[in-house]
Parts: sequence; C-alpha cells; structure tokens
Amino acid sequence: MSGVGKSAVLERLAAEGILCLDLDDGWMCEIQGEPQIDLAAVRQFVRSHPRESIVFAGCAINQGGLPVDAAILLTASPETMRERIAQRKNPFGKDEATWQKILKDKEEVEPVLKAKCDLVIHTEQALDETVAQIRLLLDPRPVQRLRHAKVRGMPSRGIRAARRLEKIRDDDTMDSPDAGGPDRSL
Repeated sequence: MSGVGKSAVLERLAAEGILCLDLDDGWMCEIQGEPQIDLAAVRQFVRSHPRESIVFAGCAINQGGLPVDAAILLTASPETMRERIAQRKNPFGKDEATWQKILKDKEEVEPVLKAKCDLVIHTEQALDETVAQIRLLLDPRPVQRLRHAKVRGMPSRGIRAARRLEKIRDDDTMDSPDAGGPDRSL
C-alpha cells in the first residue's frame, strides 16, 4: 500500500547496512498486461547474495513466488497514509483518482495480504520501532528451538526467521478482534 512507510523503512535499513530492494525500482515487468515482479531476476539476485539477508518491498499479483523466509505487511490508517503521501516528492496518490484507488486497495487487497503474511506491523509507531521489529527477524543470533516440525528442509535463514516469528507470536498476548485468536500484529 502506498503511504504505509515502505520507503522510509527501506532507507533506514539500508543505512544500517541491510541489503534492500524496492521492487518498484526496476524489478517489475509486464506479463499479459499486468505489472508483476520479475521473479527470475529477483531469484538470480538472491542467489548472487547467498550469505546476506535481503529485505524486499513491493506488492504484485505474483509476490507469492518471491524467495522469502518471512512476509511482513506494513499497514497504517488512511489518515496517516494520506498525510505521508502529501509530504513526499513522489506524485503517486496525490490526485483524488489515485487516492481513491489506494483506499480501494486498502479495503480489498490489504485483508488478503494480511491473511497470507507472517507478521503485520502498524507503522503509526515511531520509525525506529518499526525498523527494530524487522531487524529482530534479521538477527543472526541463535534463538529457541522451533516446536513445529514443518521447518525440515527449510534453509537455515528460513528456520531462523520462523523461530523469530514464533517468539514474537509467543510474546504477543493480545487477542485479535477479527480473527478470534492471537493477533500477529505488532
């Protein structure tokens, strides 16, 4: 979603030495008239950086094919999104027609993304807090043993990310009002 803070998060992580890719900057292609992530190019990039954590930002219909260990959804209220869009140099979303498309995507697409992601981060908090939550997933230090057997065969980076996600979820005691269970939101 436009205006949720993806660019600010990527800038901060990159400044800290994390390899970041904004998929809107040269990593998209058009397939059957639909803008999609160039998955072959992204996979090749990941293969060429086997020892580095890589943070991707972007959204497309084929994003499920990205080689990721964890998918994080950044979200914000429409008011916060509108304020951020108004303050940035990028003109996308500043005209009423585009803003209405953003609102429609928030209403229709965000719930689908939320259901499929591993973690939701509300970016109305301080940027430092959002970045710290993402860095927790990138932390290379060992963490507690994962209780789920589904990680067999997963690359070690994926196991570390899954363990961190489990720890975040275990530490979260709030109930989700819409899911009837533990809230994965931070």
